[in-house]
Amino acid sequence: MMKCMMAFHDESQKAIKQGHTWSKVRESTAEIQQRLRSMKFELPGDGEEVVVGRYEELMQALTEKFASVVDE
Repeated sequence: MMKCMMAFHDESQKAIKQGHTWSKVRESTAEIQQRLRSMKFELPGDGEEVVVGRYEELMQALTEKFASVVDE
């Protein structure tokens, strides 16, 4: 979970350094931010593989979203 949070922070910093405004980054990544906030409600009873799979999928979505934000 922390890995996803730190990746979001790092990617946000990169986008801002490239000249994008925080409001643009925030608006473009609203869905990712919501998913990050929802991670704290993941139930460990679902099994480690399931939860880790969700986190990995979120990390992939985060990477793809920031790639598209930077390209804009």
